[in-house]
Amino acid sequence: PKSALVIGFGAGVTLGAVAAHKDIEEITLVEIEPAVLNSGSLFAHVNDDVLMSDPRLEVIIQDGRNFLKTTNRKFDVITADPVHPWAAGSAYLYTTEYYAEATRHLNDGGVMCQWVPLTALSIENFKSIIGTFAQNFKYASVWTTATDFALVGSNSPFELSVAELSE
Repeated sequence: PKSALVIGFGAGVTLGAVAAHKDIEEITLVEIEPAVLNSGSLFAHVNDDVLMSDPRLEVIIQDGRNFLKTTNRKFDVITADPVHPWAAGSAYLYTTEYYAEATRHLNDGGVMCQWVPLTALSIENFKSIIGTFAQNFKYASVWTTATDFALVGSNSPFELSVAELSE
């Protein structure tokens, strides 16, 4: 991938992980709340101080969904780490409209990844989020841990080998 869009900063761990891939030429971060960026230095030990140290980074203060609605840009990777779906203002980042919009902004072969916390998530909500995501991507997978999961989707087939995962 050469371009990446990260929606939501949080502690900057995802942004730092994206920036660790040196072949990526352009990284765009969209964060709705400017005050969240002030916490970046507190987590520099886990995000590699990416806000201050990466010249590839463009920071845009805007709602992630609205950014996708108002830009013509396309990306090789779109990743989002929205807060819990039950938190005020975040539910729209779990909707079919949002996923459809993200799909339109992926380059051919592009991939979307979304972190989803399991905390206080019912089985029905869990199934709904996965189903909604899968309706918008021809190819989708779910990656789980004990406390959260990640959704990975694309409209192009993707295959991973054990060797690639190890790398």
